[in-house]
Amino acid sequence: MDYISHKLSHQPEDIHEPILVDADSPTRSLTWQEYASAVKRIAVGLKTAGLRHLDCVCLLSRNDIYYWILGDGVAAAGGIICPIASFAKVDEIVRQLQTVDAKWIFVEPDLLETTTTAASKAGIPPSHIFLFDAQIPAPADFNQDLTLSHLLTSDLAAWHPPSQDSTSSLQEPCVLLFSSGTTGHAKAVSLSQSALIARFNLHFKHGQHFPPGERTLHYIAQQHASSQSVHNYATTGAARLYITRRQDASSIIHLIQAYAITRIMVHPQMLEEMPVVLRHGGGDREMLKSLRSVASGGGIARPQALKEFQDLLQDPDAHVSSAWGATEIGFFPSSSKSQPAMEGYVGIVPPPSVGEIIIIDPETHFPLPPPSTGEIAVRGPTLFSHYTSSPSTTSSAFITNSLGTYFRTGDAGHLSPTSPPHLAVTGRYKAVFRVGTEDVMPEEVESVIKQLPGVKDVVVTSTPGRRSGGLEAMAYVVEEERGVLKAEAVVSWVAERLAGHKAPTGGVVFVQRIPRNGVGKCVRGELEGAVGLKGSRGFMTVREEGGVVSVEEEKRVEERLSRTN
Repeated sequence: MDYISHKLSHQPEDIHEPILVDADSPTRSLTWQEYASAVKRIAVGLKTAGLRHLDCVCLLSRNDIYYWILGDGVAAAGGIICPIASFAKVDEIVRQLQTVDAKWIFVEPDLLETTTTAASKAGIPPSHIFLFDAQIPAPADFNQDLTLSHLLTSDLAAWHPPSQDSTSSLQEPCVLLFSSGTTGHAKAVSLSQSALIARFNLHFKHGQHFPPGERTLHYIAQQHASSQSVHNYATTGAARLYITRRQDASSIIHLIQAYAITRIMVHPQMLEEMPVVLRHGGGDREMLKSLRSVASGGGIARPQALKEFQDLLQDPDAHVSSAWGATEIGFFPSSSKSQPAMEGYVGIVPPPSVGEIIIIDPETHFPLPPPSTGEIAVRGPTLFSHYTSSPSTTSSAFITNSLGTYFRTGDAGHLSPTSPPHLAVTGRYKAVFRVGTEDVMPEEVESVIKQLPGVKDVVVTSTPGRRSGGLEAMAYVVEEERGVLKAEAVVSWVAERLAGHKAPTGGVVFVQRIPRNGVGKCVRGELEGAVGLKGSRGFMTVREEGGVVSVEEEKRVEERLSRTN
């Protein structure tokens, strides 16, 4: 059975109850019956328009209840759906269209001009550009046949499952998701029908344990993998899904209260910001009383931040957890109120039937025993198959050792020696750099700096050091209140708590904001053009005498800041 037929075979008990709700305009909602009908009509309309087997269809839109309905409709027509970030610029769109060999595009009306320019450069004709007019009506002078609204009028009786096509295969790609691209150009992660069925089954099984009346709020941009899981929970009736375009902490708090939301996934920055909003008069903890499950994903959350958020929740069964995973993986360690993760760990490793997690030496690829720290490697039925148009990147992402073939996550961590084992994630090998002969994991230093009063956000990276060919740590810092912190105080704070080589002696640059993607991960490439605000400092030297740390600034600060990266 193909992915869409499998998904449609798992309908909720009441197919007339709303499963998808626009949290910004609640009169817009869809039942399962309306969802299934829309998927089939879109499939019929696309095939009538000329979509061929395995044609790639890209979608540029902000969050909407029809977002993954279109995705499922494309899959039901035998095509491949590939979301692209709505904020992408022309050159980025062109590069991504070419990477996935896109044949068709759906785009929100107010993004049409940018997308049309990109499509032209990528060789996609105007006749293959459809308007995703779910919220914003198509302009009167636009060909109305090339709209989502028109597709939704297609003849339902003409639909038949993709599995009835002799060309269909469960190993064929069905969804392409661009990875975060935080350290370079984003890669297109190819998910086969088989992998999507395995992911759906995992979500279905998990959702069966939800208490009645669960309501999920989703604000993270829907081009990310997390939106598929909450959509699956909705279509199986496990949890009604409220979708919003708002992304500020204050709005999220008010939406939680307005809809009595019980479940939400947040990125670490939102986890930090929501308590701050409440402390500064933006509401009180009573507004969060309905929450029972909060998962922080898209980065490593501070243990103290998790605890502070847990203290805000009133339901005795409420649980705040740190979720770990990746677009390529499809499964994650779990934790709950009854089975919490051990302190310092993100969750309990699932059974091998779901997915296998091992720790390897990043250089030799040999398996390491618990609790040795190494690179986290995984395998399982939910795993992606390859990176589209990048065989060399795919090859380097997998390793084969005495245990078999595994995907290298690039994350550093270790397993507990317990049964079942718990997983701890300690940093990113891909972001690790060396100062002298010693490794520095940016996440470790960031975690320490975030504990300094007055720090709102921070990213640690490397910069060319004072010794030829060497590197030093450098911190980009956003203050809660401008002009309060001193750069020297940031350096000494780290030096007093970590080894001296981990202190940001390469510079502390105060900035207005840290560029982050839809799941809160820093887009490090955009930091290169950051301009330091007043108070930023260049090279500094840490001195320790009698247990007392002092910091001295190097001369020619202005010259140093002029080449900040």
